[in-house]
Amino acid sequence: MLSPAELPSLTAQPKRKILADLDRNVDIPCLATGLHPALTSPPLDQTVTDGTAAVFLCQTDGAPKPAITWRKGGRVLASGAVQVPRFTLLQSGGLQIQPVSFQDSGEYTCVASNAEGTVNATSTLTVWTRTVISVPPSDQRVIKGTTATLDCNATHDPRVNISFRWDRGGVLVRPTNGGRVSMRRGSLTIGQTWSGDIGDYTCTVTSQSGNDSGSARLEVM
Repeated sequence: MLSPAELPSLTAQPKRKILADLDRNVDIPCLATGLHPALTSPPLDQTVTDGTAAVFLCQTDGAPKPAITWRKGGRVLASGAVQVPRFTLLQSGGLQIQPVSFQDSGEYTCVASNAEGTVNATSTLTVWTRTVISVPPSDQRVIKGTTATLDCNATHDPRVNISFRWDRGGVLVRPTNGGRVSMRRGSLTIGQTWSGDIGDYTCTVTSQSGNDSGSARLEVM
């Protein structure tokens, strides 16, 4: 048996190797830290018709979870503590406006903030005036062989184009080659009327900012 004096001792080199092995095998926990807010889905510009709904996205990331505030100019519209009628802060962080009015046009800013900082993004809402028939057609009674005119006018947003069509009993009315039936803007003119022209006529206006229609009856005596 070896005496204590003869036992091998740990030199400096083996000690360093043991410590290095320990460093490789010991997991040192990483302490969680805060994360600055970031916009993962920022709001985008939108164009809607008055009376409908508009929804802006504002999805964020960060730790702690960022608080969302929506502003228009210097006015707070929706946040955790503020809720203006028609403006709703969604759970996703987005903003819903319903119903939209023409006065809602403008820039909207989503502000996301937490203890680590603040980030914001701005988008524009454009609101079109709804297209409506302002002068609907009225019932007409004409003598056979004379001309009947059914008027139909509409008001609309000047930034959108509109188109008119007429139908009788669900069948599209088309202008004739000889000009007996013609259309100008929203008006329908039927010349040399006869009993075959009797019926209910519907004027329909279509556009990007809404559709509308009005009907009238034509009688030929």
